[in-house]
Amino acid sequence: MQDTDGKNNKMIPGKWNILMRTRGENLFLLREALYSVAIQDYPNRSVILLYHPEDDASQKSVRSMETRLKELCKRIEHMLEVKLVTSHAKVTTRSTPLNAGLQNLDGEFVSFLDYDDIFYPSMGTVLIGALEEDKELRIAYGNSMIVRQARVPLTYSDSEDTHSKKHTYLYNQFIFKGYGEEFNKLKFLFDNYIPFNTYVLRIDQNFDATFDERLDIAEDWDFLLNLIYDKKFPIKYVDFNVSEYRQRNDLTHSFRTYTKKRRRRSRKLIYKKIHDHEYLISGHDVNETRSHFMPEQDPEDQVPTPQTSYTIGFAIRIIKSYLIWKIKNAKRILTRKGPVYFMRIILYKVTKYISKINPFK
Repeated sequence: MQDTDGKNNKMIPGKWNILMRTRGENLFLLREALYSVAIQDYPNRSVILLYHPEDDASQKSVRSMETRLKELCKRIEHMLEVKLVTSHAKVTTRSTPLNAGLQNLDGEFVSFLDYDDIFYPSMGTVLIGALEEDKELRIAYGNSMIVRQARVPLTYSDSEDTHSKKHTYLYNQFIFKGYGEEFNKLKFLFDNYIPFNTYVLRIDQNFDATFDERLDIAEDWDFLLNLIYDKKFPIKYVDFNVSEYRQRNDLTHSFRTYTKKRRRRSRKLIYKKIHDHEYLISGHDVNETRSHFMPEQDPEDQVPTPQTSYTIGFAIRIIKSYLIWKIKNAKRILTRKGPVYFMRIILYKVTKYISKINPFK
């Protein structure tokens, strides 16, 4: 195990770096995540473990947690190289430790894994294999499986982690496909359907992308938007289950501490970035997005040529307004006058091409 805060400018061809964040909580979940990397089929891999203490943590508690993390990593050092990086700067957002990790990369390939999720054993082999087949590709991603915790009266106790004694962490055997679909350039501007733990990124010596430290959430979405749209990184979807996204009954996964206000603030920052740019979108992407957000339409109304490209500026505002309109209508349908209003919507959709009457007036 290595302990460093400096930047390593040596890039080892074929090496795969996995960046993992932790605040030192639920260490047994972190151990499972580390083991999921240790048993990867792909041999040349290492973990950069990013410890970011709480903002009000004392120096004594930070040193104590560093010792515990080193002991945890030492248990698997015969299986996996782990580099511990402690963020000494005041951590204001989730992006801060990630940027510290990017400064310590020494591999050609990069992935990200949250401490409470896991990789499946063939993730590296499959996704890096796809990147090696096409040298022009920079990002390859697969499917992430959602696994929900079983509601059973079992308690997991771990001497390393006193926080775990009151919680149950047994997961259901029922696993269903959560995230994974072909990449659509227009749809990705509205929603992130590529989870953080599902892709491998190829970098070079000139790689300079960073995470926006103003963002409380959705920093992974903003990061990919920058790579795909600004830096023009080619991306490919591989229909293969590569990771597991875990949801726990005690709601201690992902964004448990983030309020709606902070979520809105982060999304507002991202939408402003999108609004300030122009994007070249293919007709195929437009049709696929319309079929997702809007009802099916007559083939004659579809965009005719997939080869045609459009500069999208106003379309973003149009679809956003449409979604807001749908939400408002859904609320009215739940009122006492809802059924009548719903029938008027149906009538409007049936007659909109043969009548100029607006039933909403």
